[in-house]
Amino acid sequence: MSRWLFLLFCVTTVAALRLRPAERPPNGAPLGARCEDSLQCQYGLSCVDDDGPLAGQCAARCSSDASCQDRFGSQTLCIAVDQCAIACQSDADCIQGTACNSYGFCEVDQKLDD
Repeated sequence: MSRWLFLLFCVTTVAALRLRPAERPPNGAPLGARCEDSLQCQYGLSCVDDDGPLAGQCAARCSSDASCQDRFGSQTLCIAVDQCAIACQSDADCIQGTACNSYGFCEVDQKLDD
């Protein structure tokens, strides 16, 4: 009986270690920063990989401007794709590699990708 319990413990431990999510760096990219995958972003953010206004940026899901502002500060808003974005009036308000669009939030600067 004890052999079976030990075997079960070993299998459970190995499975838990293999299913553990990959570590994120302590200095991960903040909201709005450019990224290639979610492991580059701060904990709680993910890299948007679908086509859309925040593609290639670290973002977080939201339901209202208030939910973004509570988490990231007053210079953020919840855009129509239910993602928090950095609010802006000019490119100077945006993180390097992003630019202020006509809707008032920062998105990947297309000039840098050309």
